[in-house]
Amino acid sequence: MVRPDAMQQQMSALLAMTFKLINERGSAIIQLTAAGAGEGTTTVAYELARVAALSNWCKVSLIDAAPAWRGAPRPGGFDAPAGDEAELSLRPVQFGGASFAFGELNRTGDIGLQPDRIGKCCSWLRSNFTLVLVDCPPVLGSVDAANIAAIADGTILVIEAQKTGVTEVERARDLLLQAGGTLFGVILNKRPKWPGFIENLK
Repeated sequence: MVRPDAMQQQMSALLAMTFKLINERGSAIIQLTAAGAGEGTTTVAYELARVAALSNWCKVSLIDAAPAWRGAPRPGGFDAPAGDEAELSLRPVQFGGASFAFGELNRTGDIGLQPDRIGKCCSWLRSNFTLVLVDCPPVLGSVDAANIAAIADGTILVIEAQKTGVTEVERARDLLLQAGGTLFGVILNKRPKWPGFIENLK
């Protein structure tokens, strides 16, 4: 699949901000979420992982934090944390000429992801990867997104252009901030000149 140069340029510009954070902290956990369903969060997450993984120094992991929410969860994924360590089941993925680790964080039944479990998983990931991208369910449809926002170093909100209203975007932003998240900005997805990145949505 041929990807437009503009897409890679936008992803590289977005990752430049993330790499500054990595230089300061040694690693970074970045959450990607949306206000509602179908806005393209997973597409953006995979493209960010791909571009980041092309940098030889950046060890990347992409975590699906919503396999059950999306429908049929794929096999494998995270095992429950044991003791002080998170026993994580990851597998290598080849995507667009890049290699990175992929894993899943599965909720149990109707119970949301527990903050202490998320914390243990993120702690393990932070010590083993340079950049961790967490693909989350929509903020307005799941408490999990807010719980992860509180632990991540920053959040990118993916919004489908000409679909999601300003009110929904503002509600999503407020929920993330109230949870203690740090909003890096918004990606306007599915535009004619895809994607557009808006920093500091306040």
